Amino acid sequence: MPQMKPMNWLFLLIFFMASFMVTSTFFFFNFKKYLSSSSSYKLLPKMKYNYKW
Repeated sequence: MPQMKPMNWLFLLIFFMASFMVTSTFFFFNFKKYLSSSSSYKLLPKMKYNYKW
């Protein structure tokens, strides 16, 4: 593997953490929406297995 600069590693780490926070909050609000609606309650087990952190 080619040696990467520390600046690139720092940027990748910050970018990964920011995207992780956005996606986790997004799925958290979707999770609350699914809990409130009984028709989409069957999709909850699929979300649990597809989005394991």
